[in-house]
Amino acid sequence: MFLVCVLILWAKFVPFGDKDPDKPEPTRFPANYEAATWIWDSPQTLDSNELFSLMDQTGLNTIYLNVNSWVDIQEEKDLNKKSNDLASFENRLKEILATAHQKNYKVHALAGDKDWADSDHAYLPKMMLDYVIAYNDKNP
Repeated sequence: MFLVCVLILWAKFVPFGDKDPDKPEPTRFPANYEAATWIWDSPQTLDSNELFSLMDQTGLNTIYLNVNSWVDIQEEKDLNKKSNDLASFENRLKEILATAHQKNYKVHALAGDKDWADSDHAYLPKMMLDYVIAYNDKNP
């Protein structure tokens, strides 16, 4: 269902064939749409100023934010590095979420990898889900 909605939304805003010269191309998504962007950068590397500027200009109102780097941090063997990286990740995540909520943007966690389907990594989806639930409980 989600893929169909995205394709319909994409088709509405991406012209096919000849353009109608009397009809201007939309520069913003209509306010009644849920217009989302998938962010593949981790919170630590994301240029949030650029992201929020783009969202303000285009009418995007939902972010699917890649949080896969949290898994990498959990797998870190060096406990000092793990602690520092986790603090950095969570601080940056809080900054992004605070700005998004201030601007009334929705944010959803985006995580996964093809390797997660392997039996050696079968624990990762539940581990990520548990983290997201716990994070949301601590940060309403």
